[in-house]
Amino acid sequence: MPIAAFDLATKSHDPFTSYAQHAERYHLDNNTKPSYAARCVREGRTLIVEDCAAEPDFFFHERQPNYLRSMIAFPIVGFCPNGISPVRAALLIDTDVTGFFHEDDREMLELLLREFVTRVDLEYAITGLTG
Repeated sequence: MPIAAFDLATKSHDPFTSYAQHAERYHLDNNTKPSYAARCVREGRTLIVEDCAAEPDFFFHERQPNYLRSMIAFPIVGFCPNGISPVRAALLIDTDVTGFFHEDDREMLELLLREFVTRVDLEYAITGLTG
């Protein structure tokens, strides 16, 4: 279940229409067309999609090819959104630029995302413990 989001294009904090309409694809036990978020968490590894249109079963609805062109899904091990109880999670970043994320950049992307996730985890831990 998605916890938080931000859409730079619309400045929206709730862009989870895909989850609202296709929640079953986010279940970790789904083996029929699981979302990349579910796959990332289940497999515990970074997934890089250079061209979303080239991936079978990537899109949930007909509008997505217009704005989902490249994506990275990064597993967050031991994420504690309430500051106490760890959950299995993933950070997903997508863009409307095909080829924005490259497999050749995996090492650098994972280094940057590890640093970013450390900050996110700390922010959630502090918020969970204080209020």
